[in-house]
Amino acid sequence: PPTKLEYYTGQPLDLNGMVVTALFSGDKSVVIEEGYTIEGYDSTVAGEQTITVTYGNKTAQFVVTVMEKAIESISVKNSRLAYMQNEEFDTQFVTVVVKYNGGDTSELPYDVNTMTVTGFDSSELCEKQTLTLAYNGFEATFDISIIKAVAPLTTTTTKIGANYTRFYVDFEGDMSDATIFISVVDENGKLEKLIAAECDGDSRYTLTIPSLTKSKLAKVFVWSGLETIKPLGVPEFIEIK
Repeated sequence: PPTKLEYYTGQPLDLNGMVVTALFSGDKSVVIEEGYTIEGYDSTVAGEQTITVTYGNKTAQFVVTVMEKAIESISVKNSRLAYMQNEEFDTQFVTVVVKYNGGDTSELPYDVNTMTVTGFDSSELCEKQTLTLAYNGFEATFDISIIKAVAPLTTTTTKIGANYTRFYVDFEGDMSDATIFISVVDENGKLEKLIAAECDGDSRYTLTIPSLTKSKLAKVFVWSGLETIKPLGVPEFIEIK
């Protein structure tokens, strides 16, 4: 039989280690490398399953056990580590890592229908605020901070072209080390794309995005880097014509 005889639902049959041997009269035996068939495995059904190996008109069997796949624990990957005072929580940078009892993991984007985050309060500045994410009966915590905006937007203008919308953004002070992002969402608030731009000089940034038929709104962020997502300016919503 194969080395692996225990599975969780959804896992494919693993034949590593299996050796098929044909036994002949006169105590002769030959290892069969190909030409046999495997039947009886169903990864969607939990319980013991008898697997049949057929070669010619002869069969041999072995038994595997399929167990229900279940969540063992969850953790949170949160790429936005800081918020400004009185800003709302932004779920688009939250990913839930689900670990299953068989050792498999999967990464799920935040889903407002199945996930909740509690503990967020941006009314007061704080260096560390612990939030709790709940999903499917499991909980995981992650930390953020509430900070002051250090370089607020001064002006934001747009230029509408035939196939694009161009944003010109100015800030107070030196922003040459910052990165500007525009988050484009559709009419239902669903993220369509995230676009970054480098500084054009002084504190002026230019971002050009192709026209998107369902896009209704753009949100301008100023972050110190995509990995830390530390806001440097107040987000501004801009309607896309």
